[in-house]
Amino acid sequence: KLDPEKYLFEFVKHNTRPDGRTLHAIRPTSIQTQILKRNTFGSAFVTLDSSTQVIAATSLLVCKPLPLAPNKGFVEISLNIGPVSHSKYNHSQRFISSSNNQFISPDLTYHESQKSIESWLTRTLLGSKSSSTSSQIIDLDSLCIEPSKFVFKIKISLQVINHDGNLQDACFLAMIAALRDTVLPDTQIYSDESGNEVVGLLDPDSNDGNTGIGQKLKMGCIPIPLTIGLFQYNKEKQNNKGISHLNAMNYKMLADPTIKEENVLSGTISVVVGIPNVDVATTGEGQDDKQSKFSILSIHKAGGKAVMKPSDIAASIELCKGRALELFSILKGI
Repeated sequence: KLDPEKYLFEFVKHNTRPDGRTLHAIRPTSIQTQILKRNTFGSAFVTLDSSTQVIAATSLLVCKPLPLAPNKGFVEISLNIGPVSHSKYNHSQRFISSSNNQFISPDLTYHESQKSIESWLTRTLLGSKSSSTSSQIIDLDSLCIEPSKFVFKIKISLQVINHDGNLQDACFLAMIAALRDTVLPDTQIYSDESGNEVVGLLDPDSNDGNTGIGQKLKMGCIPIPLTIGLFQYNKEKQNNKGISHLNAMNYKMLADPTIKEENVLSGTISVVVGIPNVDVATTGEGQDDKQSKFSILSIHKAGGKAVMKPSDIAASIELCKGRALELFSILKGI
């Protein structure tokens, strides 16, 4: 393993990988919810073959809405990656080189930093001002307590327990599972001694008669991600502008890469598709009908100057749809 790239190539050229998987095979995925019941409103624990592990938890704050969006609440995402999860991360959550203990520049590796993963999670979940992704995944209007006065702010905290590759998918799945596990408590608005309006959360276990079991957070669809690594084993092929072109002759696509594979990848592509929040698995429809229900929520290319062929991007989307059908029943049941 003195030459990790050549070591991986010896497997890839036979359409297999060091851990025994085929190129497009994904590690077994486990999703557990309600693991932190004491101080959270929703929680989840996601593992990829017991090697990549992420915990997600949601907490609620009451705040005032924006003047231009009086009925919409807020969502804030924070991610913590430390040396406990992998020795290649320092206490500042930055990826470091194992050879000289130096920080790796984002331009020299596709490894995404903690901030860039946070940004990708936020963009995919909430969308941008010009997109409709927000209305597709999460209903911010359901966070309204009193229009123009009070709304909920959901804080999603993600803690990486162990990092063995494909942190993007593990964090995304943990975030979605925790949101689907989140219960918004019933509220009561009253005036304090100074005459100011205050929001009180009703305790379901209270014995004073003012109880409420709350309601599940409304989500428009179930989004499911898939990250695919791009292993380029012939980096000499360039066009007249000096840009490397990935094609069928000099690269392979590795679904759900491990961290050892990530260390020698030229980049990744992360696809997120959404399935309507209905049970497509029991509607009696054919496979083609189920596929037509998918919506593409995000396509994110990370790392290098390599250019993917449109046909390979389309293949990545189809692989993500297959992944979505596998995980839909698990997330639907939360």
